[in-house]
Amino acid sequence: MCSLCAVVADYAGMSMASMQRAQSVVVYDGTIACVVACWLEGVCRASVGGERSSLWVAGALDVVSMRAAERLAETAQFAEIIQGQVPVASRGLEASAMLLSAGEATLARRSERLVWAIQLGGELYDDVRVSEGVMATDRALLTARLLSVDSTGPGLVIETPMLDLTDRQLIELAADIDAPVGLARWCPSQAQSGGRICGTCTGCRRWVPMLQHGGLVGQVAGIDAAVLDAWAGSSAGR
Repeated sequence: MCSLCAVVADYAGMSMASMQRAQSVVVYDGTIACVVACWLEGVCRASVGGERSSLWVAGALDVVSMRAAERLAETAQFAEIIQGQVPVASRGLEASAMLLSAGEATLARRSERLVWAIQLGGELYDDVRVSEGVMATDRALLTARLLSVDSTGPGLVIETPMLDLTDRQLIELAADIDAPVGLARWCPSQAQSGGRICGTCTGCRRWVPMLQHGGLVGQVAGIDAAVLDAWAGSSAGR
């Protein structure tokens, strides 16, 4: 089964009992993967189970990113935004601290599921992607075990549903479920320009061709005809 099919099957195949458990908590990092995960949890999953999820937001977010997080929580029909005190991170001790903080908040809400939408696409070589994936999986597993030691309930599971998706697969999934990718933040200029992208940075070079492939460019502020013309014919098989 391909990675994209596996993500969809995980949600489609959930038992009713699983769907009706306490809500999940999703870690917000502003990425497209995070937006897709929030949409799956807040719209696709909640439409069956009825429980509303929560969005854990890291400390020190800029104003534009915080507004995007609030808008995402609202449109995905999340129950609340949980304000964390540590910064967002994808690797190292910083990522462990983030997961510990978000996991503690998850258990405090009597939930058993923390969703970490880490995704390893882009320009990574295969061996690096595998290595990073193993570290992310181990980090999620070990952090969940540590947090579950003192839990009086079933404990915590930290899920990484986007981990194995390529950029192309992620965008195809976003298009399939109508996720609001315009609320994602990957360009440094978005924090200063009200959400408009620059069209030239590493993040834009990674994501604009993908969004064009998925027919989603209209959702993102700042992707004009000049940007698309400059990258016409760009291959994006990541």
